[in-house]
Amino acid sequence: MEKKRTKEMAKSKSLIEKIADKHERLSLHGLKGKNYKRLTDNSFLKDRRQMAFYQQEFSLCLRFLERVQKQRNYNFRFTSYSLKHFVEQATAMQGSRVYIPEGILIAAAYASGFKMKSVEDTAFLNVQIDHGPDGSGVYSGKKKLITD
Repeated sequence: MEKKRTKEMAKSKSLIEKIADKHERLSLHGLKGKNYKRLTDNSFLKDRRQMAFYQQEFSLCLRFLERVQKQRNYNFRFTSYSLKHFVEQATAMQGSRVYIPEGILIAAAYASGFKMKSVEDTAFLNVQIDHGPDGSGVYSGKKKLITD
């Protein structure tokens, strides 16, 4: 069991590093705006390096996004920042709330094949996600993801 978990974490770390290499504006805390000139700023580079240490959070985001339906168009009702909160809520429902950095959610969305449209330092995804018909909970299609 421990070997399997260690192997899964190593795979997650490698995937996070590949995604960060491919997307130069991505850091632990989300995206740097397109007009941000100091992509070599020390704190930004430190945030990028730290991403690789969030394998558990990355795995939680992947599991959450597996349950979310994709749609053709971008969902402009929810940003990557609001989606990270949905993952945090889902972990809290399981008994232990886990902090999810926005950049880790974005990396997991890239890894899961979601399309993204970035607007300054946040991103919109092609997720089919909404509040339920009565306003309670978070749904993807007819599947309830989170109960309020």
